[in-house]
Amino acid sequence: MQVEDAVLTERHLHSRLWTSSPSPVRASSHNTGCSPVEVSPCGGQPCDSAALQRDMSMTDKPYKPPTPLLTLKALVIPAQKLEQLIFSRIFAKDIKKKHPNTVPYLKKKTMIGLLQVVIGIVFMLLLLSLLATTIMELINSILALRGKNLEAALCQMLATADKEGEIYREFKDNALYKQLCQKYGIPKNGKRRPPSYLNPEIFHSVLMAVVLKGDEAQKLQEKINLLPDEDLRKVLHQLLHDADYELDKFKDKVLNWFNDVMDRASGWYKRFTQQIIVAVGMIIAVGLNADTIAIYQRLEADPVATQQLVTMAESYVNANDSLQIQTNADTRAQVAVVNDLVVNQIAHAKSPLGLGWYPDEMKALTPADWGFKILGWLMTALAISLGAPFWFDVLKRLVSIRSSGAVPPKA
Repeated sequence: MQVEDAVLTERHLHSRLWTSSPSPVRASSHNTGCSPVEVSPCGGQPCDSAALQRDMSMTDKPYKPPTPLLTLKALVIPAQKLEQLIFSRIFAKDIKKKHPNTVPYLKKKTMIGLLQVVIGIVFMLLLLSLLATTIMELINSILALRGKNLEAALCQMLATADKEGEIYREFKDNALYKQLCQKYGIPKNGKRRPPSYLNPEIFHSVLMAVVLKGDEAQKLQEKINLLPDEDLRKVLHQLLHDADYELDKFKDKVLNWFNDVMDRASGWYKRFTQQIIVAVGMIIAVGLNADTIAIYQRLEADPVATQQLVTMAESYVNANDSLQIQTNADTRAQVAVVNDLVVNQIAHAKSPLGLGWYPDEMKALTPADWGFKILGWLMTALAISLGAPFWFDVLKRLVSIRSSGAVPPKA
């Protein structure tokens, strides 16, 4: 059928091109005195030289035969291009006449498919980020990283120049500060865990107790002069001077000083934990074979798996208005959260995402494939390091965009 249409179209083009001149001219191999690729000036009949000379003498200008519109070589159109021409010019017009909304719908359908693939990948990154964050909180619960970071900041405030750290030790031995510490299990040496957070009011109270050593507040300036740490003496003298030697204003200055140092300490902690999360994310990516590049290719080629992930993502977003992350929970609670993520959520998404190790597929990989797989693992680890709250916000926006899309037009 395509060959017949191509022949008819070629004949149609041939007839249109050669009959578009004012006078009926035909390219015929029976013409005498004319080239096979030129048009006979005698209307396709044998030329009469005498009649032609007579007609030319009646005009002022010499006669010129009409320029052919198209040579025979130009009529040779490749079959593939001719088929494309027929489809694009004739069939497309017919589609637009019968179904004017078909082409925009196809484009929109493609965009919706791409949006669903992106939602699937973001949902996968959200689950893995939640797992990495929970593992990070479990590590923090065991190693007391927040408490150690707090004590490092206190040491910088109270024992910058004093190598023995006398004021810092007295601060930690204060009864009020000890009550904030917790025991982890029952250690033999009775060592207490440092608190993860310290209220500015408590810091001021403990600091004044260490500096005054039971004396009245009016002797504050004299007590500051007796401090062994030179940097701490200079800081407290400056704060007292800025407060015009008024105790209430001095308290406010101390609170602001503590808050500024704690803000910087939070930055130290985030940078430190970011490195740990990248390492944890890499372990998760390799352990689950979470290759972002391979997952994208799988979802793009499997609409059924993509739709399953989109349904799971929508259910997750509808069930959770905000992302709840337990930061100060005990070890058992963190282990329970990790178990719930792995068993109830990541396990359900494992099949659509193609997570896991399959020996037959691994054996078929070439060195180039391994290079792309390592790149996919790195992309997953770096994406996990952005944090679960980031991917949750992205997922909510994508699901909202998909839900607010217009209904496809009926054929």
